[in-house]
Amino acid sequence: MLLPSARSYAFLLCIFLSFFIFSSASAQGNTPQKPSETEIKLNAPKDESLSSAISEEEKMTEEDMAYENSQKPSGLSLIMTEGPVRILETGSPFPKSPGELPRVLNTGDKVQTQRNARAFILSADSEVILDADSIFNVLEADSAQLESGVALFEITARDGRRITAQTPLVVIGVKGTNFLVSSNEKREDVALFKGHVGIERQDRQAMAHYTAKKPGEMTFSEYAAFQKKSFGDYRKMLLQDFSDYKATMAAEFQAFKEEIDLRPGKKLTIGAGEKPEAVEAEVDKETQEKARSLQQWKKRSESSLKQTQEKE
Repeated sequence: MLLPSARSYAFLLCIFLSFFIFSSASAQGNTPQKPSETEIKLNAPKDESLSSAISEEEKMTEEDMAYENSQKPSGLSLIMTEGPVRILETGSPFPKSPGELPRVLNTGDKVQTQRNARAFILSADSEVILDADSIFNVLEADSAQLESGVALFEITARDGRRITAQTPLVVIGVKGTNFLVSSNEKREDVALFKGHVGIERQDRQAMAHYTAKKPGEMTFSEYAAFQKKSFGDYRKMLLQDFSDYKATMAAEFQAFKEEIDLRPGKKLTIGAGEKPEAVEAEVDKETQEKARSLQQWKKRSESSLKQTQEKE
């Protein structure tokens, strides 16, 4: 039997080593590599339900915060009422009876007076007498809005703070004053009895400022038209269209103004139409009588309340 030579051994060894190296390389190339921790995080599929839940929770939190803010005491209180008066609270679909008085009003509350009703609202800096068929919206401590109807304001500004009374159309900056405000879909009226107010539109548009002629300055035909439109009743007067009112007052254009400063004894009537216009005139007897009647109601109610408390 022939024994393999040294060359044969060397040849077989080379073949064996080549096969081993090739197998190791193949195994190493086919083994999947574990991605790093960073790659796992970046490639992880997004959990849509989790994101949606977080978004909904954030939304609910914002709504809850808004609701909580609306429930904060405004510093205003409903003190006295006459006739059917209701309060519409934030988040409530129906107005409710105010219950026991005095009643603290929260930010966002609306006080509604119905026919033949009145309400007296008080704070440290202000008094508001709300006439019948009116809606009073509590905005915050230094601001309130007459949404519709008629209200008499008595405000004392303290420490130079700017207190505002609002309507859907205008903002009334107050620095200690007594004034009567009315608001309806045709026009808004601000009559100043004492103090100082500056009036500007909510949309900040400049107003065409007109001044009414005094009766002694009118022509014969203008005075005849003026006399014909004398209503004798404040509520009926407010139903007159702004354009008709401007013609009746023989109003003359003065200038365009972003803010109109009103002096005591003057009344500003702002049109609710597309044109930003306002007519300044003397406070008329109908307006004076309305303010007087509201003040008299307040005095009678305070006297009656005092007598009731003394009996108790």
